[in-house]
Amino acid sequence: MAFKYKIYTDINLVAMYNFGQMELREGKLQIEEILADPAYQVGMNFLRDTTAAKLPPEWGFDFFHNQTPPQIRALWQQLGECKLAWVAKDSSHYKIAHQAMISNRLSSTDKIDRQPFSTLEEAKSWLGIPDDYEIIAPSPDTA
Repeated sequence: MAFKYKIYTDINLVAMYNFGQMELREGKLQIEEILADPAYQVGMNFLRDTTAAKLPPEWGFDFFHNQTPPQIRALWQQLGECKLAWVAKDSSHYKIAHQAMISNRLSSTDKIDRQPFSTLEEAKSWLGIPDDYEIIAPSPDTA
């Protein structure tokens, strides 16, 4: 699991970065790691960046809607009311991100507002992050 995250308490944000081939169910481990971080606070917004990752071929509407285990849905509940922006690297990733978000809206009772984006700038704007605020992605070499 090539994954890094950084918590920006000053802008109420957890920035998540994936590198290389993502595993089918690694999202659960990522959320558990973030929830265990003492700097994390319930209600923080999330910026997920998969522009340097290869998504699992199984990911699609059916996977997210019908195969998401109850344990992951329970983790989403623990995040509280927040926003989740997913920055995709291309149209195929955008489609997967959109399918994940639609399936969660249809099957989840959490209070997470989710949106896919093509650029970091669009995601920052939607999250209410100032244009001049610099979010620095870690290098894949340090993942």
